[in-house]
Amino acid sequence: MDGNALWVYQKTFFQLGIFDSDTRSTYTVRIPENGVYLFLIEGEIEIDNQF
Repeated sequence: MDGNALWVYQKTFFQLGIFDSDTRSTYTVRIPENGVYLFLIEGEIEIDNQF
């Protein structure tokens, strides 16, 4: 490993989105027992009425 890799030891799905303000979107979890990790680069986001 050269230090530039990300190892994930489970079935993983990646998605990228670029949204305008006031955009609404729905995401369906594909494997509920794995959960979801969200990484927001810029701006604000509300999920289930939480900021």
